[in-house]
Amino acid sequence: MKRWVLFTWLVATAASAQPKPKAKPDELGKLLARTDSVAKEVSKIRGLPLRRKIPNEVVDRDELRKRLIAMAGEDKTKLETAAEGLGLARWGMIPRATNYEAMLLDLLTEQIAGYYDPDTKKLTISASAGDDATWAELVLAHEIDHGLQDQAFSSRAMASR
Repeated sequence: MKRWVLFTWLVATAASAQPKPKAKPDELGKLLARTDSVAKEVSKIRGLPLRRKIPNEVVDRDELRKRLIAMAGEDKTKLETAAEGLGLARWGMIPRATNYEAMLLDLLTEQIAGYYDPDTKKLTISASAGDDATWAELVLAHEIDHGLQDQAFSSRAMASR
């Protein structure tokens, strides 16, 4: 979750400075139809082989929040989040009374456009990503890169060593 936090903060900071152009309702569908060609392009650019198709799904904000709550409920994540909130409060970056976990869940639910899950080997895209076609394509390419890295280096196998 820490990686998402940093990435989300950077994205939110950069994105809030410029108005987002609204995409047509079918932009996300068009992008998803190009997933395979985007994967081939990312594979070529990154020099990582596309060994198998990376499945994808689209979820609404409620489902995304439900999944984030489940991830945040993991013991290690809960401890890390509590420590992170305490550190931010001690550094004066957030008020001490802030419910950091709730704030983080709200922020991530609002800002995450997609993620690759190495457990399910699936790319999940937030339905709200279609609000900005250019941003959605960048997110898709970024998350496909994670899928290619997982295929090439077996992220879970390395983490268990």
